[in-house]
Amino acid sequence: MTAKSVTTDRILTALANELKRDVSTIALNHSLRGDLGLNSLDAIELMFRVEEEFDLSIPDADLQKLVTVGDLVTYIEGKLQPPSPQPPPKRSVTRLAKTTKSKGRRGHA
Repeated sequence: MTAKSVTTDRILTALANELKRDVSTIALNHSLRGDLGLNSLDAIELMFRVEEEFDLSIPDADLQKLVTVGDLVTYIEGKLQPPSPQPPPKRSVTRLAKTTKSKGRRGHA
């Protein structure tokens, strides 16, 4: 993360509000639990706030992976990006031969 994004600002603001701290005292390399002192309840409340702020859902399994503020920012930015378009599946070059069978044709006299 080279530049501070709007997403980063929104997350830092949410964190600062949750922790009742000045936003300037929170850095991307801070660990949520160790450096910022979030306990389990604080972390859950923060995730609810972030989910509401960004209108998304964070599965419980993903919460365990979010260790630092930067992890949270990267995770949210990844969730907000539209999925990249998938290339169409490659079609087989093999062509089926057309067969012309006359099934039950009526002849004309």
